[in-house]
Amino acid sequence: MTESVPGRALKLVSTLKERRVLITLAVLLAALAVFLVWNGRAAKAESYLTQDIVKGDVVDTINASGTVEAENSVPLVFKNSAVIKAIYVREGQRVKKGDLLAEQDDSDLRVQYQQQLANLKAAEAKLALARAGARQEEVRQAEENVNIAGITCAQAKSNYERYSALFSQGAVSKTDLEKAENDYRLAEAKYNQAREQLNALKAGNRPEDIMAAEAQAESARAQLQSAENNLNAARLTAPNDGVIGLVSAVVGQRTSGVGNSSSSEDGFITLISDRLRVRAQVNEADIGRAAVGQKAFFTVNSYPGRRFEGVVESISPKAVTVSNVQLYDVIISLDRQEDALKVGMPANVSIIVDQKAGVTLLPKIAASYAAQEAQKFSGQQVRSGSQGGSGTGEQNNAGRGGAQGGSGGEEQGGVRRQGSGGGSAAGDGRKKVPVLVMESGKPVLRMVQVGISDNTSYEVVDGLKEGDKVVIGNTAQSASGTTGRQGAGSQPLPVGGGIRVINR
Repeated sequence: MTESVPGRALKLVSTLKERRVLITLAVLLAALAVFLVWNGRAAKAESYLTQDIVKGDVVDTINASGTVEAENSVPLVFKNSAVIKAIYVREGQRVKKGDLLAEQDDSDLRVQYQQQLANLKAAEAKLALARAGARQEEVRQAEENVNIAGITCAQAKSNYERYSALFSQGAVSKTDLEKAENDYRLAEAKYNQAREQLNALKAGNRPEDIMAAEAQAESARAQLQSAENNLNAARLTAPNDGVIGLVSAVVGQRTSGVGNSSSSEDGFITLISDRLRVRAQVNEADIGRAAVGQKAFFTVNSYPGRRFEGVVESISPKAVTVSNVQLYDVIISLDRQEDALKVGMPANVSIIVDQKAGVTLLPKIAASYAAQEAQKFSGQQVRSGSQGGSGTGEQNNAGRGGAQGGSGGEEQGGVRRQGSGGGSAAGDGRKKVPVLVMESGKPVLRMVQVGISDNTSYEVVDGLKEGDKVVIGNTAQSASGTTGRQGAGSQPLPVGGGIRVINR
């Protein structure tokens, strides 16, 4: 019996649905296959960034901030308070020792000087009289006075004797006799006094009188010297060679004297020395590695491409606390005085602790990357020494490698420093760091013994040779944005040795 039209239609619809389901399943399977193939290829395409090991120079330094300063800075002030009459210098001007810098109005000081000069002359005249003694005229006058007093005394004595005789005869009263006696005694006393004065003139002044006159003259001389010093102090002169750093007043202004200065650092004119130096502040963690005589260099912001050199001159024994950090002042004297440097310029200082030339260099970025990627090489025998092969390795699991990378440090000069690449100290105290070295196209974890270091590189003591390739990063990780969290992404690239990409 012939199938009806509706039946054939229903059968056709059912067949089409089955085909659509099959096609959909086929498309899904094909997409899954493409995804698996693509993912496998992507995994295989993951590549390492490598760096060639080269030879070069390494300089171990202590980095610190500092300031350019003058070796000497002298604040100059007038001794007395007075009005400024003239200023002969300007800021930045070079002066020599003894050059006149400024003057005050000295009219009052000159009057005081003249007065003290007159006092000295009077005192010296009295001293001269005391030392010279009496003149001949004075002696002759004294001798005449003695003769007159002697005659008067003789007359008084004769009159007294006469009155005594008359009194015994009853011719004069007792009162007249007593008066004659008193006149005689008085005349005799004056005669004796005149003789003593004559003797004193002939003998000269006493030593005590001369000493007193000398003391008065010396006092007058000292007061004159003080007045002269005050007069000279109205002229401000340079105490040494240098440069005028500051002029803080103008003509006509009254300046305060030394006794009226509010601070010992105040100055009408500041004179700074020609010779400059750098005062650096070194952290307590590094001060043990600094020593007098070490070479140093620094840069300033005004001349970023220029390097200035010097020598550590002194190290302060006392720390200064800044933000809970102990800092020690280190003075660096310049090898050459440069006109380009100015007082107050901030400086980026590097003190050279050690340096070596022509040594094998390991980029710190390689040690940082190996320390953080050590877990991927769990169970791999970590090789030690410059030979590849089996060697005399030391067994290290991923956990130990990672721990060493996180807490590594280097032993230098008896002070342990935190290493940027991580690592561990060997039994002899020297530092070893993990490094991924390409051997036969594959990375192999190796412990490398290193020496001194700078900001970018380690000195290789043992474990690597020139021409070896070390891993410094991973392109897949860089693409996924994880490199920024690794040490490889945070370390500067070393100079020399081109970066290469090697597929796994």
